[in-house]
Amino acid sequence: MIDNTKIGPSQTKSKLFSVAQITLAAFLGSPIAGCLLLARNYRELGKGGAAWQALAAGTASSILFLLLAFCLPENFPNMALPFAYCFGLRQLAKYLQGGAISNHFMTGGRKGSWVTTIAVGLGCLVVISVLLVGLIIVMNSQ
Repeated sequence: MIDNTKIGPSQTKSKLFSVAQITLAAFLGSPIAGCLLLARNYRELGKGGAAWQALAAGTASSILFLLLAFCLPENFPNMALPFAYCFGLRQLAKYLQGGAISNHFMTGGRKGSWVTTIAVGLGCLVVISVLLVGLIIVMNSQ
């Protein structure tokens, strides 16, 4: 899956997103939003291959959770799926990048913008919403 080798401290003054920022983005815009920030961190750390894996995993998990949401019964708790994927992504981000993020901040590295975090999350929410509405319109027209 995703490269989980130890990542050394940042040698530059690049910006990394914290685990909390990755989790918030996922909460706002599904796993793909959190994985976009995870991928950005990987690129800043010089791990382009892992960045692509994070994007693929985020896309696949977002699709999976959307399909699952349509299959659940009506009385299923609304917040169960978002809680599950946010908790899972938080734990994954801590496992994969927690040490590198901590080292980055301890060595004077900068944190990614919270505005960017919110914009990525809400942007993904809008894109997913538009795609779902388009899919519903196409399915109803047939």
